[in-house]
Amino acid sequence: FMRKALLYGYTASLIILLGIGILAIMAPAGTNWPLSIFILAGIVNFICIALYVRFIQTELQQPLSDMADWAGEIRQGNLRARLVEQPHSSSGLIDDVNRASEWLEALAEDMEGQLELQRKNLESKTRSLQLLYDVVRGINFATEVENLISRLMHTSADAVGAKAASARLKNQV
Repeated sequence: FMRKALLYGYTASLIILLGIGILAIMAPAGTNWPLSIFILAGIVNFICIALYVRFIQTELQQPLSDMADWAGEIRQGNLRARLVEQPHSSSGLIDDVNRASEWLEALAEDMEGQLELQRKNLESKTRSLQLLYDVVRGINFATEVENLISRLMHTSADAVGAKAASARLKNQV
């Protein structure tokens, strides 16, 4: 609303200024009133321009500057950065940007959760492969059954975090 009012006011003052300029040119010699009105219209026009510049500064430049600051925060890894809602702003742009920030933050948290799950899965697979390697190595280096069983018990106890392990062999005759 304010933008339209300023734009219409500025346009009207330019038209008035142009009309008064034409009247001043056509006025009979020795009349000073067109010049006074022309100066007054110039002052009104200057005020309208100043108000329009102020409007551009508050309604366009400041939000863009805020967005640049927000983008810098996001680039530096602060995904909790949000734009502050301006009380006089009727644009939904700030809401959209804040929703995008929330989406980015949720996406990053989800990716971190998936990464942690995959890391744990990889650790589990690595432990399983290490256990298998230890068992195969024990089988390859064992020369006696007792030595093989002893190595397997130590490997099994280490794998499950037990303090001790035992095995009982039974002869079938």
